[in-house]
Amino acid sequence: MAFWQRVYLEAFPPVEQQQFERMLNWRDTLAEVYMKTIYDDERPIGVGLWVEVAADKAFLLYFAIDSQQRSHGYGSQVLTALKKLYPAGVILEAEVLTQGVDNFAQRERRYAFYEKNGFLDSNYVAKSMGGIFHILRSSSLVNIADYLYGVEILGSFPTFVTQKENVTDLEKLESQS
Repeated sequence: MAFWQRVYLEAFPPVEQQQFERMLNWRDTLAEVYMKTIYDDERPIGVGLWVEVAADKAFLLYFAIDSQQRSHGYGSQVLTALKKLYPAGVILEAEVLTQGVDNFAQRERRYAFYEKNGFLDSNYVAKSMGGIFHILRSSSLVNIADYLYGVEILGSFPTFVTQKENVTDLEKLESQS
């Protein structure tokens, strides 16, 4: 699990991270939780943690390709495989595109990556794990109820969800996180 931890710690800001032991506990005690190292043949290239919210739907909580392996199409291949595995949809979070934050360019790249791979903005935002996130989905068949069910299964972090139109100032909401 050393590879998993390294990629995870490099890819996600501390405010979005869960304790590694907690994630292992989810994997070991919750049948719906999958915590996987992603391989290309025998070589590890990435990590993922998702919650199966139905036989054909999933909430992807963590997904990252090793920084040494990016720009080779692996991320797109993994998302394609997940969408085939969960044909009714995959739902996930992407940090809001708030001007002036330290990692704005990184946020923009992530959001564009998900769009390029067929994920659509649900027009909902979530305040969760110390941040504000767009909720993106691969299909209209997967919805906010599925997202909230995935969060409920994990039972570990308070989450507030609202339609974007109800938030007049995302920057102000994010600064309150």
